[in-house]
Amino acid sequence: PAPGARAQARFFVGSGLWVSEARSVAPGADPRDPAAWSIRLDLAVLRRGARLYTDRGARFLDTAPLTGLPYLRTRDADAGVPGDRFLRFRVSRPVTVTVAYDARASWLPAWLHGWRRLGRRLGTSDGARELFARDFPAGWVVLGGNQSPGARSMYVPIIEERGASAQVGGLRAASGKSYALGRLVPGERLYVDRRYTIQDVGRFGPRPLLIRTANDDKGSRASDTLSFDVAEDVTVLVLYDDRARSLPSWLAGWQRLGWKVRTSDTPRRVYARDFGPGRVVLGGNAAPGVESMYSVVVVPRAQRPPP
Repeated sequence: PAPGARAQARFFVGSGLWVSEARSVAPGADPRDPAAWSIRLDLAVLRRGARLYTDRGARFLDTAPLTGLPYLRTRDADAGVPGDRFLRFRVSRPVTVTVAYDARASWLPAWLHGWRRLGRRLGTSDGARELFARDFPAGWVVLGGNQSPGARSMYVPIIEERGASAQVGGLRAASGKSYALGRLVPGERLYVDRRYTIQDVGRFGPRPLLIRTANDDKGSRASDTLSFDVAEDVTVLVLYDDRARSLPSWLAGWQRLGWKVRTSDTPRRVYARDFGPGRVVLGGNAAPGVESMYSVVVVPRAQRPPP
């Protein structure tokens, strides 16, 4: 990269990920010509109120669960560009790239086929953006043009280092409800069946993994109310209703941390316990005074938050 490029592009606190040489093809130029990649793109941090584009005033209104990640400000004037090689950048570590694509599109450009549809949208002042993700190794990331029927606005790429957070598999709720994975960031929903959101994450590090439970399970008593697999040493943190007058027996022996997570429902106490690789099984939520279901955060052991 050019001198100083790494310093200008070192995003995402707590990781060594850097992004450099972010460029797109000049209007009408042939991407096979090295000189065609002449349009520099801005790097910014995703948050409410941030601008999507370098040439338009559209702004993000709802960025959960991707809040805090670096993204590329593209040019909305490029919304009609076709082709499978239009935008590129270099990354120093393996990443997941999430493309926020105009939800008005009736179908996707060919280069986006095979990307994972996340089933989530970001709100913007220019309409919703559907999210599509794909993993890339360290090195060049090359994306195609935006042109597709119904897509009136240019996409925005969002970048996250792979392996920066704990990995969870085999998620199962005894109730049969479909729990979901998210990120503990302001604005993210606590539950799959309620609109309560995270307001302040306390002393957690950036963007830890959140298991979004169902508040309809708040009366659960099953010994295997929630279970999941982890492949590394982790710390599991239960966010428990601050109104509780006592705890369910399975939480005995967990460490209560000296701070809370603030939500739009009620504050959550934080209880922590370390687990090795394997199956993690958590018990029921029911206890005197409790009116809301717990949520769960999972972090690598090395990222255990302070007491």
